[in-house]
Amino acid sequence: MRTAGGLVLAALLCAQEQAPQGLVRGKLEGRIGTLNSGELHIRGDHDRIWVCAYNDKTYMERERLRIAAFSLKPGETIELVTDRTGGPCYARTLHVLLEEAPSRLSPRQLAELRSRRAAGASIVPRGNLTLAGIVLRLDGDALLLRTRTNRRFMVVLRQDTVYSAGGRAVNPAELMVNTRVSIRAGRNFEGNLEAYQVVWGEILLAR
Repeated sequence: MRTAGGLVLAALLCAQEQAPQGLVRGKLEGRIGTLNSGELHIRGDHDRIWVCAYNDKTYMERERLRIAAFSLKPGETIELVTDRTGGPCYARTLHVLLEEAPSRLSPRQLAELRSRRAAGASIVPRGNLTLAGIVLRLDGDALLLRTRTNRRFMVVLRQDTVYSAGGRAVNPAELMVNTRVSIRAGRNFEGNLEAYQVVWGEILLAR
């Protein structure tokens, strides 16, 4: 049995690959490391096992509350904003996603659960797009972004857009022109890009 288990583990290790850059979602297979740094192992599409580093600058949350790495549980569905600028995958932010409510809950309990989820979405809305590049211009309620492929996007800044620099929440006024940022975004009813989260700052890779 030990031999079989070792072969399975070896196969999983061989199948691992660095998670892609941008928005990554999957099931947490496990975590290797300490409270301040280590690796996350995520089961993604087509049962691929992705690896991504974290450290004490990685922002982690569950149900709108910041959490530490040791509280992550295998089997949880997680969503990462990742970066691979000049190196392996690094997790800038990690959100533990709530599972669907069990059918045994009463209608009243289901309504309360949906209400809590809606409140959480209003604080940190979920976008389905991730953009990365240099801020060329700031126009009060919008910014002009130039990507690595030299494409330009005008991104609307919402009143509830979350700003994070170096792993800490900051005031929008700290965002400057020529800053390299990663943006979680989505399109509104008019088809315009809206920023739900803007992240920038130095990345300290886990050792």
